Amino acid sequence: MAQAREVVPDIRTVLIVDDRHDDLVEAGLSTADAVFNLADCFEPDRPVITMFRKLSLNQRFRSRSVLAAMDERQTQAEQWREPAPQLTPREMEMVQLMVDGLSDRQIAEKLGVGYETARSHSKRLRQKLGASTRTQAASKLLKLGLARIVSR
Repeated sequence: MAQAREVVPDIRTVLIVDDRHDDLVEAGLSTADAVFNLADCFEPDRPVITMFRKLSLNQRFRSRSVLAAMDERQTQAEQWREPAPQLTPREMEMVQLMVDGLSDRQIAEKLGVGYETARSHSKRLRQKLGASTRTQAASKLLKLGLARIVSR
């Protein structure tokens, strides 16, 4: 597809798959503008027309069974994700301050504790998360849903 786009930059690509022989998830993740499973061809909501309409609006399209396969794979992957660590209320306060980008000194000031105490909490929190840096810890906290980025 990359070679076709080099020759004709505004080309629209359609990948037609057969769920008896093709991996629908792999097809769905492809760079094709549309991925259509032959089994969806005669659905009552007329997916072929929907596909061409979306392509004409420069939008991507995935047929119903392709989306279902991708969703199922994502659900299976999430079931194996490691659980969030159990955090104390004080650690939860630290979590948000770390994600906000505060240093240990700033966190200590904000929480009304000594620098060494804040540093110790920060280190223990990184250990619980299996992170060696503050950035890794913040990233993991965001992925686990234990913190959020607050716009200021």
